[in-house]
Amino acid sequence: MFYHFAWQGSSGSKRADFALQARNAVASAEAVQVSKRMGCHRFISTGTITEYIAEDVLKRHYTSENLIYGLSKDYAHKLVDITAHKEKMSYVWAMLSNIYGGGNKTGNLISYTLQQFKKGQEPSYGSCLQSYNFTHIEDVAEALYLLGEAFQLSKESYLVSNGECRLLRDYIEELANVCGKNVAIGTRPDDGVRYEATWFEDKALQSELGFKPAYSFAAGVKKLLEEEKFDTK
Repeated sequence: MFYHFAWQGSSGSKRADFALQARNAVASAEAVQVSKRMGCHRFISTGTITEYIAEDVLKRHYTSENLIYGLSKDYAHKLVDITAHKEKMSYVWAMLSNIYGGGNKTGNLISYTLQQFKKGQEPSYGSCLQSYNFTHIEDVAEALYLLGEAFQLSKESYLVSNGECRLLRDYIEELANVCGKNVAIGTRPDDGVRYEATWFEDKALQSELGFKPAYSFAAGVKKLLEEEKFDTK
């Protein structure tokens, strides 16, 4: 198996670097060719739930530079698909939702919130009324292992998540409750970007491969707090 996780600028300001993100997409297709020459049976790469937003960028006139990352992942997905079929190479596009745990310091919603708590500051957000999912990194790793181990798969694209879909507000409030802190939801302008609940409906990992997540969100957060020695008093 050939697992391709390399992607420069997956967080921070470099998400808006269109030249860098485009090079990542090209490199993903080239990795398919390399895996074929190496004699690998299957090529496995990771995408993002944000790819779905790429389809809406022109329709809804989104202008956020951060969407360049999602656009580039969608572009990479299509390049990998075309290249893999040309090379007659079995491949899996593992579309990730939102990952937390494992010492993540990228500034995503979970790490941002905890960093604000540690500074003694109240984190602020938009309305948080969109559908969302958070999956612990250890569950993601297990799912990716299963996708590589499987003798045969029914399709080429899988959503890697714990199968849950809730409002982002619910997650943020639960995180605050576990930490014993307060958050300011609705105090930032809404950027208008929406995640649809239907994007999280793929349960093929559970039904086809018997994937069972080890962590509920609360359990995953508690593990994260223990690892970071976070004081909830």
